[in-house]
Parts: sequence; C-alpha cells; structure tokens
Amino acid sequence: MTADAIAEQVHALLPQYGNAAYRDAAREIAEEICRMPSPAEVARRLPEYAETAV
Repeated sequence: MTADAIAEQVHALLPQYGNAAYRDAAREIAEEICRMPSPAEVARRLPEYAETAV
C-alpha cells in the first residue's frame, strides 16, 4: 500500500470530494442507531424477553 493509494481512498471518502453515497449511507446508519433503545431500556426489558422466550 502506497501513500498515494491511501490518499486516493481517503479523498474518495471525504464528503466534500468523494462519493455522496458514503455520506448518505453513514447518515442512514446513524439514524438507525438513534432509533435503537438505550442499553438501560434493553436491560429493563430483559426479564420480559426471558418470559416470552421459547
């Protein structure tokens, strides 16, 4: 791996220069993570999950 190859890949990922699809995909993932319950909420509901387990 050369410095030029690394620079080319970094350049492709930077939103102001690269492919907007990377930025859009990252935004979608961030929004999905924001919709997930917090660890505290999951821990609170663990007994409920255990009761309904098959």
